[in-house]
Amino acid sequence: MKEAMQFRERRPILYMCTKRIFRLYQKNAKMTGETVMSEASLRYYLTISKEFLGTKNAVRFANLVNPKDNVTVTDNNGKPVLEKTQRTDWALCFDYQSLAEKYGINLEVEVWDDIDPDDIDTSDKELPY
Repeated sequence: MKEAMQFRERRPILYMCTKRIFRLYQKNAKMTGETVMSEASLRYYLTISKEFLGTKNAVRFANLVNPKDNVTVTDNNGKPVLEKTQRTDWALCFDYQSLAEKYGINLEVEVWDDIDPDDIDTSDKELPY
């Protein structure tokens, strides 16, 4: 961000990696037959929103979607494990709380690192879906 911002209380900030988001937008627009806006137009509309705070250089983004982006390493027991990779890029910054209130979105997820995948029962095939 160009200027330091101070909030009276802690607020979550949404860092958007435009390279990834804009590619997904273009792909989905083409798949649905919609007219694709240029990256300059998208960036313009995003940056004039009330929730836009500025830009920030050198933000780390995890490669979570594509398992091919992960690296296989060996743990202490010789067992192969996928290690998540990350990349550094600049980001558009938004006031997440304002976005959530205005558009009714929720991007928060709950993650439990202490769950062992071997403890999950996958034998119950009588699922409702």
